[in-house]
Amino acid sequence: MSLSPERFHAVIANTSTARESARLFERYAVPAPRTLLTDLGDAGAGRPPRLPVDVRNADRGPLLLVSGQEDLLVPDSATRAVYKQYGDSTAVTDLKPFADRAHHT
Repeated sequence: MSLSPERFHAVIANTSTARESARLFERYAVPAPRTLLTDLGDAGAGRPPRLPVDVRNADRGPLLLVSGQEDLLVPDSATRAVYKQYGDSTAVTDLKPFADRAHHT
């Protein structure tokens, strides 16, 4: 599945100018499987994840969650909810939100 340059700007680079979005599109946009998000688990659709994660695993490496607060594809609230799920693990977990940034961050 591929995004058009216009859709890329609307969903991925929504805080960028049209010119910057076009540059980002040319450099980074690649086709991806349509089922990518459903394979990871689409809680909004009521489907359980196909790839379960043990959020309490204390033996995992450090985890840094990055959030663009203007992200329309993976909203800041979703990233914060994931961060909260990892709260019971003793493994290092941190959240870095970026104000005024979109998904392309």
